Amino acid sequence: MALATRLQQPLEDKTPADITSNLPSLQFESALGDDEKQFQYLRKRAHCLTVTSCAQATYLVSILNEARCLFTFLITYLFFCLQAWF
Repeated sequence: MALATRLQQPLEDKTPADITSNLPSLQFESALGDDEKQFQYLRKRAHCLTVTSCAQATYLVSILNEARCLFTFLITYLFFCLQAWF
């Protein structure tokens, strides 16, 4: 019963507090002008595009590596088959 009671209670947030929350001079947005603040959403979008591009590049490299290994195996197999045939 005690375990069920503990599980129903909300968990305390144990994440460390942001020490720069009350220091606006240390935050990224403090150096931006009014006209630049309207483009803050582009920063998040650029980050998402960068992460997605890196993931796609990693996937493409893995596919090319598998294709290279498969091609090498097939060439080696054909070489030995033709060598045994003659």
